[in-house]
Amino acid sequence: MSWDLASHLGRLAAEARRDRSAQSLIIANLVTIALALIERWDIALVMRIYWAQSVIIGFFNFLRILLLKHYTTADSDPDPARTGSPLIAKLTMALFFAFHYGAFHFAYFVFLKGMEVESPPSRIMMAIPVAVFGINHMISFLSNVERDAGRRRNLGKLFRHPYVRIVPMHVLIILGAAVDSRAGWLVIFLLLKTVADVVSHELHHTLRYDPPLASPRSQDP
Repeated sequence: MSWDLASHLGRLAAEARRDRSAQSLIIANLVTIALALIERWDIALVMRIYWAQSVIIGFFNFLRILLLKHYTTADSDPDPARTGSPLIAKLTMALFFAFHYGAFHFAYFVFLKGMEVESPPSRIMMAIPVAVFGINHMISFLSNVERDAGRRRNLGKLFRHPYVRIVPMHVLIILGAAVDSRAGWLVIFLLLKTVADVVSHELHHTLRYDPPLASPRSQDP
């Protein structure tokens, strides 16, 4: 079991070295860490930036579902047997994802709004890491769309995978609330978040290993 885990992590590391979107993700996280140190940001402020990153991930995943041409609804909900056609299933899945993911992050927003920020920064400084994350996830989105053209994706997998990216935020909110930013522990949490971010990014990209289309014909509804 441990050997399988080591082998899997080794493959993820090798993929990250070849994956430009993973490299830009690391850069985006390092930019956030650098600004947090220079501007002396506290955990509440950093969490708002990661909340914005999570919203960006959901936005591009919503677009990705809508743009799919080759897909399966196997093991998915809604079931096309109930909705009437794969196209309706895809549209319903995209809209339900937008509602579910949006509601989830609205609750996060309310929670973060109640966390006191010791020294609010300028909007420009806040916008820098958010913009860098936006560019990173746009690069990842464009790469995914290109790969999706030659493979049949599972709608259920696409619906679930962005939530894996929320796990680091859960951990940081629970543990980070007790962190004294001035004690240096904030950097450790941010580095752990960066590692978790890259790993979950590569796990998400394992969708590229879906079997290629057997023929040029798509499952166009």
